[in-house]
Amino acid sequence: MTWKEVGGDLALADEHVTQVIPFVDEGIFKPARGDVMGLLEGIASRLERFGEGATTEEREVVDAHYRYAVLLHRIYGEFLRIGAP
Repeated sequence: MTWKEVGGDLALADEHVTQVIPFVDEGIFKPARGDVMGLLEGIASRLERFGEGATTEEREVVDAHYRYAVLLHRIYGEFLRIGAP
C-alpha cells in the first residue's frame, strides 16, 4: 500500500466522524459501528512510515494527511467521551 491509497481510508474515517454533526446540532449520539479510533490510529501510523522515504513534495502531502487524521481522532474521541451515557 502506498501513502496515496491511505487517502481512501482517511475519507472513510472522515465520513464516520461526520456523526459528530447531528450530536452537536441535535444531541443525537449515534457512533459508527466500526472502530473509528483504531482506523484513525492505523492511518496515522502508516502515514508516519510513508513519510520517512518520501520526497519533499510527497512529505508535505503526507504530513497534511497525518495532521488531518490526528484532528479527526481528537474530534471523534471527544464525541465518544462526551456522548457516552
